[in-house]
Amino acid sequence: MKKILCLIICILMVVSVVGCGNNNDGNAGTGTEDVKPALPITLLKDGATNYEIVYPVNASGTVDESASVRIQTAFYDATGVRLNRRFDVIEDEPPVDSQSHKILIGRTAHPASNEAFDGLMYQEYDVRVVDTHLVIAAYTDSGYHEAVEWLKDNVFSQLENGNLTMENTSHRESLVTAY
Repeated sequence: MKKILCLIICILMVVSVVGCGNNNDGNAGTGTEDVKPALPITLLKDGATNYEIVYPVNASGTVDESASVRIQTAFYDATGVRLNRRFDVIEDEPPVDSQSHKILIGRTAHPASNEAFDGLMYQEYDVRVVDTHLVIAAYTDSGYHEAVEWLKDNVFSQLENGNLTMENTSHRESLVTAY
């Protein structure tokens, strides 16, 4: 009787572990998740850009402001074009429309920023395209650093004949290695 009871308990434990442990989409253990695809955006056309870097108004001296400088520097190093940086002051702007082109850093007042932070864990970063905006979200300086490195390797390095387009690439990655 003890053996049968132990066997039933073991079977139940195995079934519960197998049932709970298989909720992945093939990215388990990689720390990488590609999020919903977006339309490509043109960051640079014929050597000129209409993008600007926008970071939260309360970000002075924070990781968001530091990240905006990193993006500005990386973009300049790759393209020779300096992006303007400014605080997010959405009250003074007309409603966001398809003609507005921004690289949003951190939790700005733009709805696109909130989308990138949805479900974002502390040790992750998210780089995505929302409408005409490139959105970069992270909670830590190291998260922003890795996001900029990813952009340099996967987007800014694709400069060709004065043109730079970010294809259907949105990327979320964890800084913590899964074991």
